[in-house]
Amino acid sequence: MKKVISIALALLMVAVMLPVMAMAEDDTALPTADANGVIKLTNNVTLPKMTEIKGNITLDLNGFTISGKGTVLDLYGTIEIKDSTEGGNGKIVSTDRTNTPPDSPNSNGIWINDNTSVTINSGTIKGNTWGVVVSGVNASFTMNGGTVINGITGNGSENAGVPKYAPTTITINGGVVNGGELGIYHPQVGKLTINNGEITGKSGIEMRAGELVVNGGVITATGTPLTVNPNGGGSTTVGAAVAIAQHTTKRPITVNISGGTFTGGAALLEANPQTNPEDATKNVGIVVNGGTFNGAVNKAEDGSSLGVMGGSFNSDVTDYVHASPTVKDNNGKYYVGSTAKNAVENAESGSFEVLAASEGEALNVKPGVTI
Repeated sequence: MKKVISIALALLMVAVMLPVMAMAEDDTALPTADANGVIKLTNNVTLPKMTEIKGNITLDLNGFTISGKGTVLDLYGTIEIKDSTEGGNGKIVSTDRTNTPPDSPNSNGIWINDNTSVTINSGTIKGNTWGVVVSGVNASFTMNGGTVINGITGNGSENAGVPKYAPTTITINGGVVNGGELGIYHPQVGKLTINNGEITGKSGIEMRAGELVVNGGVITATGTPLTVNPNGGGSTTVGAAVAIAQHTTKRPITVNISGGTFTGGAALLEANPQTNPEDATKNVGIVVNGGTFNGAVNKAEDGSSLGVMGGSFNSDVTDYVHASPTVKDNNGKYYVGSTAKNAVENAESGSFEVLAASEGEALNVKPGVTI
């Protein structure tokens, strides 16, 4: 019995002598940039207030998280955001909405200022209000990969008719934009280019000013029903993959679509919620040269123009077609221009109705296909 007690006592003494392992607390400031301008996280960071990053900087999240209340990072210069770890689980996260300027203008992941260029290659940016705010003269944001949660926005505010936070450049080459309410909101003068990637929200993209170019990607609206309401200080449309709704600023809007997949109650919708006069809406021009449209394609009875030159559609777009040929298949899908020619000539079976074609235009079909 004494031997058992002695062994137990010895084990207890060893246990007392063992070091106590404590969970590391978050840092409260970002690491200092190294000689190459790299800020590499070695721990999670909880910032007490909005924190500036200035200069030619690479921010390597390295699998860790930067979090803070309100807007987390205020960016100036040329900034690259990445996560060098496998899987790219590093994050920039706004944990709480504070809306107390100047330290926390709204509650966003990152804020991009005048003459600042930001690129994200991997990692996640999550805001409470917006994930990314592109709000500065000559501000730009390029997304090659990673994820933005709660969307991307600009700022269309003007001072005596002069834009305060523009022009801007936003380019999406890849990655995922999960907008929740709205994937990308573009009320400002500037250019938005979508080359690839996934964009989702109750509406995918809403253009209220500026230029939109879509070459590819998947843009999806999750909101129902499709609604449009006037709004002098925010978005107007729910349920459109791409919504064009000229702002009260009456700035021109140009849209050129040559590829991509668009899905929603409306795949493409032009509206005039502010009832702007014709001399303003005549500066809204939309050209569709290609893409796949799953949902209605419509425009308001205003001065805007919509020309469909190519693409495939599951709704009747013949009122807007300005190309030949236009065909409809036996499933009720419409094809326009070179898309129509390719659909007909590559089909192995089924039937097509030619709705419009230039005189003398030939369509070569395979056996088993009916025209």
